Amino acid sequence: MTADLDRYVVIKLISGEELIGTLIKEDDYDIKIQFPMMVKKVNRLLGDMPVESIVLGTYSHFCADDEFTFNKQHIIVLKEMDPRYIEEYHRSVDDFIGASAPDPQPYNPNEVQQLTDKLKNLFRDQLNEDEEYPETFSLNINGNKTLH
Repeated sequence: MTADLDRYVVIKLISGEELIGTLIKEDDYDIKIQFPMMVKKVNRLLGDMPVESIVLGTYSHFCADDEFTFNKQHIIVLKEMDPRYIEEYHRSVDDFIGASAPDPQPYNPNEVQQLTDKLKNLFRDQLNEDEEYPETFSLNINGNKTLH
């Protein structure tokens, strides 16, 4: 049996890790999850009362791919995610991939020129604009052939 799905699931692995993610493929032996997020418990103090909070973190920080295949023999629990948490899952995925980061503002050439002029005015006594500076210069140190 092979099924192509697109549903939100909660997974508990035999390692004890709990994940949430989008189930995109399932067969008799494996499941494929897109953007699995690890459920982490964090203990903190609220005033002087200890409380437990739940946070989501990425399953693997350094992978180039966003899909992970899990062998069903390594899964203890596979359940549908409560719909109340789907929006929080999407928010965590967006934070991880940077979709919620604001776009940088484009440079305004007039503002850049104004700032350059202000800097020149601040340091005009120290600047000699007629003097030319080489792109690179050579500093000879015995045994070192690096250009500085």
